[in-house]
Amino acid sequence: MSEIKKVPKLSIVIPVHNVEKYIKECIDSFLVQEFKDYELLLIENGSTDNSAAICDEMAKTDERIRAVHKKKSGLPYARNVGLREAKGEYIFFYDSDDVLPGECLKEIMDKVESEKTEFMICNYCTFIDGEEQVTQGEFDVDEEKMKLGGISALNEFFKYKKVMWSACRVISLREFIIKNELFFNENYNSVEDGDFFFRAVLNANRIGVSKTNLLMYRLKRKNSITNTVSLKIMTSIFEVYTKWQKFFCEVYSKNQAECILSALSNALYYIMFSLLNANEKDRKELYRLCRKNIDSLKYVSGIKKKIMYYIYKFFGIRFGLLIVKRAVKG
Repeated sequence: MSEIKKVPKLSIVIPVHNVEKYIKECIDSFLVQEFKDYELLLIENGSTDNSAAICDEMAKTDERIRAVHKKKSGLPYARNVGLREAKGEYIFFYDSDDVLPGECLKEIMDKVESEKTEFMICNYCTFIDGEEQVTQGEFDVDEEKMKLGGISALNEFFKYKKVMWSACRVISLREFIIKNELFFNENYNSVEDGDFFFRAVLNANRIGVSKTNLLMYRLKRKNSITNTVSLKIMTSIFEVYTKWQKFFCEVYSKNQAECILSALSNALYYIMFSLLNANEKDRKELYRLCRKNIDSLKYVSGIKKKIMYYIYKFFGIRFGLLIVKRAVKG
């Protein structure tokens, strides 16, 4: 008679694509955790480096690790594959170039289970690749306002200037994700996390909050080529942000969604600075795209941002960015 395998409490889904430099460090940060009741799904997708072989080797070292190989690539696609493969009661998506901080899983999972949450949002910290200094994220939310989800939870979450809505700082009840069809949109080339986050919070009835860091987010160096913006990525960013701005404006009053609308506009305001590093091939189309969506900045907070919005709107994106560039040099 074959042995019946125990269903793990937690499924950890890690998409893997050309990250041979980071993937082992990421996996090791899970293996050292005191919490052991999990399966680790490595969704290797279309890698051209040594990532696939590393996944296979790591899978041989621990029965909880499973390597799944797919020819098609894409972060949303790989996460959806992992979601369908997962067996755990809860699910947790993680990026293969990030690191789990300390021994956080036991404390967070104890809280997840004791509060019976559908969607546990945790704290995070950041570090610059190649450097040791860690910067703590800002997450001093009111747990009571967050508990019931919906518009009040989103306003509470977005009341801070610096918001990270990464799916990697959330542990979810897998049944809640499946029931509400909260799969990642595979048409987006960026900010698919934001789209997922909005849908999840609006559908959740039991949201938990943990001030413990669940995500140690690796920031690329300022001069890294990965910090340059492409037309494809910027198109997805505007599509997601403007879609949700339109939704909140149509479904709620401005006062009800004030923090959310402001946060989305502020994020786009700062993202537009990346046009200063855009490659020549995409720059003309990027200017046109930003000009077309300029009113998505109209909810920015602060006098300086509002002034820049009107400069962009009435004098053009190029002129506005020229002012920014000169101000930075000065």
